[in-house]
Amino acid sequence: MTASWFKIGPISMKIKYVEWRRGTAYYRRRIPSDLQNKYAGKAHLFSSLKTDNPALAAKRSLEETRRIDREWSLLRSNGQSDLQTREEGMAVLRKYGLKPGQAVEYDKYDIEPDEFVDELLAHSHDPYGNNPGIVKGRLPAGLRMAAELFYAEGDELNKLTCPSFSEVIVKHLYFHPRRVSDPQFDRATQRFIEVNGDMPIDQFRREHGNAYVKNLLESGVKKATVKRYLAQVRPVFKTAIFELEVEMNNPLEKLQIPESERDFEQTKYPFTVDQIMAIQKRCMEVNDERRWLIAALSDTGARLSEIAGLLRSDVHLDARIPYVCIAANSVREVKNNGSARKVPLVGAALWGVKQAMAASKEDYLFPMITRHGDYDKNATSAALNKWLTEQGLRGEKQSLHSLRHSMKDRLRNTGCPKDIHYRIGGWKTYGVGESYGLGHELSVLHNHLLHMIECEKQSAVSSMKLV
Repeated sequence: MTASWFKIGPISMKIKYVEWRRGTAYYRRRIPSDLQNKYAGKAHLFSSLKTDNPALAAKRSLEETRRIDREWSLLRSNGQSDLQTREEGMAVLRKYGLKPGQAVEYDKYDIEPDEFVDELLAHSHDPYGNNPGIVKGRLPAGLRMAAELFYAEGDELNKLTCPSFSEVIVKHLYFHPRRVSDPQFDRATQRFIEVNGDMPIDQFRREHGNAYVKNLLESGVKKATVKRYLAQVRPVFKTAIFELEVEMNNPLEKLQIPESERDFEQTKYPFTVDQIMAIQKRCMEVNDERRWLIAALSDTGARLSEIAGLLRSDVHLDARIPYVCIAANSVREVKNNGSARKVPLVGAALWGVKQAMAASKEDYLFPMITRHGDYDKNATSAALNKWLTEQGLRGEKQSLHSLRHSMKDRLRNTGCPKDIHYRIGGWKTYGVGESYGLGHELSVLHNHLLHMIECEKQSAVSSMKLV
């Protein structure tokens, strides 16, 4: 997905589907494979936005995205859809300088939009040329919709002007601008349109949600992935309901997902303690920014984005207990309330963060990975996993994220209480009592992490003696 960023003061913003050439903004977007035959086999749309102003480029890009989404929906409909008819009706009103529901204003002054009414009358003649007045049944679909839009009032007007799914996405991104550059949000919402089409949002029903789930499962993804996709699309409907006041139920709320045999397969395995020590040893030998990041992950159990997105101001090495503060910022959000936390630095994590702090004075702790506030999680993860593979440091069913799974095992195996290792890793907790108070003292978390590392060192020494 093409995206460009620009900076206004301390704020970095990404513009979706925009790239810059010689200072001018261009719109570039991949054409879905099922529609490429409609564009002479082209794989991308490419056109100038005719501006060098980033703010104006962002506005024009959103307008173009909205237009193209609507166009693709119509191409997929293979016929006259409600959305297409509404668009034709709106085009007729625009031609005459009219708006939906405007008949009320004309009635106040006992006048009519003559040219518009003349066209309605011209299409209302019977086969013999008689004209008894405006006859809706004789009007072409687009003109009939224009009449309905113009004369509608109250609930009927709201129903006729209900925004489409793609239009609600634009509004949703206004309230959640970080999702503009979120590839998972883009994939999930575009997949939903591909499966169900782009309709007025109040026309979506449970059956459309089930069709979406079925399509995802048939493509081979697991139940957990389906849940993530639903979690991206469900808030779009919430925006329609709560912000646009569309009267409807959320068709994706509490949607059931069938289980499959693959859901019970373990596809990712944690690292053993020996593997983790080998990874840490190799990171210290290579001693560069990417290796500092891996080291920081290895003894914090944090998510990749939580560490990669750290600001220098989030790091507190001079505190009595060194720690990092994980919180939402312009690079990444936190997953849930428990994810915003302080994590003590011990072992390889302390080493990695110290190295990063000493190496740069940039705002971000890992400036080569989070460049100018622009962070590509997938590219970073792929690069680090590739390095682990090349070094022979991970198995076929292990990934960088396995370091996080390993932290659970390491803490559990050294007697750490469940609520504390959940607090360290920022995992969601469900106990009522755990939602009260301010949480554990940093010293408690620190002691358990130190105890974990000490136990692992003693175990490694014992193993060497046995050999």
